[in-house]
Amino acid sequence: MFAFFLVGMQYLQLIQGRSALSAGLAVIPMAITLIPLSLAAPYLVSWAGLRAVTTAGFGALAAAFLVLAKTGDSGSGTFLLAVLLIGVSLGLCVTPATVAILHSVPASKKGVASAVNDAAREVGAAFGLAVAGTLLATGYSGNVGTAINALPEPARDQANASLAGAMEVGRLLGPNGQAAVHEARAAFLEGMHSAYLACAVFAIVSALAVIAFAPAREHRRADADVLPSTASEPQSTNGQIRPRGPFGMAQSRSSGRSDTTARWLPFRRRRCEGRAQADSVGASSD
Repeated sequence: MFAFFLVGMQYLQLIQGRSALSAGLAVIPMAITLIPLSLAAPYLVSWAGLRAVTTAGFGALAAAFLVLAKTGDSGSGTFLLAVLLIGVSLGLCVTPATVAILHSVPASKKGVASAVNDAAREVGAAFGLAVAGTLLATGYSGNVGTAINALPEPARDQANASLAGAMEVGRLLGPNGQAAVHEARAAFLEGMHSAYLACAVFAIVSALAVIAFAPAREHRRADADVLPSTASEPQSTNGQIRPRGPFGMAQSRSSGRSDTTARWLPFRRRRCEGRAQADSVGASSD
């Protein structure tokens, strides 16, 4: 998914000629599918199972990358379709996977599980960015042709480095540099197609891994929502832990208030009585 933004933003600005603001607005439609599916994902998991929902999400991601791998220089419609499919993928994969990870550990380990989940996501993002960036750069440099190689040496080096450099050279050279710009745009599209095709392959492999190893249904631990007991917790007369209230504070069986609140009530009552006495004394003296 991060590879999509790395390559896609360059495609929108350098190939389609959009501004940075317009390129950012072009991915907003992702929310049309992302938000509803993120909210519906828990119900879909309870109905179809974790494996089926997550596999469908990776399938949507693979379809999005395959669409992008066929996108040309004027493919606004296909790019929009890919954005919507990526929203479907995120809605079906991220929420169920995160919930399944947190439900698979006891309450005392939820912080560790959340940290491991975030770290795994960051490592995967770094790996995807490295692969996509390498394939994009390799595909670009391997498909430049005679028009760029015919440029003077300083301009040739700049045009060989990136599409942005080639477009700057074309702007400076005017009509004499348009052939190099056209060749650089075609080379960038070749590199983009290679990068997105590799991302589609990774998405398909991920879907197969989910089919092979993910549980059909989410396994929720019995103690997933039970906070660990400590030796300092107040106990009842028979030695059992008192029920917890909000934020994990032990409750009083008689009133339902937490013990912390119960300890403060006498102090507050004395303060109120002292203020009432002071007011009565002042009124009598007047």
